[in-house]
Amino acid sequence: MLSKEQHKEFKNYCQLNEIEDIDNFIVKCAKDGLTLDKYGIAPFLPKSQIQEVPVEKEVIIEKIVTKEVKDTQLIEELEKLKKELTEKYNIINEQKNKIKQQDDVLEHFKNVTVNRRTKHMRSSNLNDTYYD
Repeated sequence: MLSKEQHKEFKNYCQLNEIEDIDNFIVKCAKDGLTLDKYGIAPFLPKSQIQEVPVEKEVIIEKIVTKEVKDTQLIEELEKLKKELTEKYNIINEQKNKIKQQDDVLEHFKNVTVNRRTKHMRSSNLNDTYYD
């Protein structure tokens, strides 16, 4: 199963590390390699090295804070701006209504113009302008 070079490498390794039973060591390496491929590295770690790491979760809480303002000038300015905004919305709505009315009138004229047909005599020349 092993080539001569691989067997020589195992033999040299065993001599350096003072391993006497080379054949059992080769079988052990094959089993460890298979287990590593099969299950990954985790089974080889001692339980003392496997640690549970606490995970901190960051939770964002959004709070609405209302603050009482005692400065009357700011309150008056805020009310003024609210009133202006309401007036602008009213103007926009009025303009939208006017546009809708004009679109309705335009649609009516389109329908009237498209449905109206004129009749011409066969001998009439439409390219000729008529001057009085």
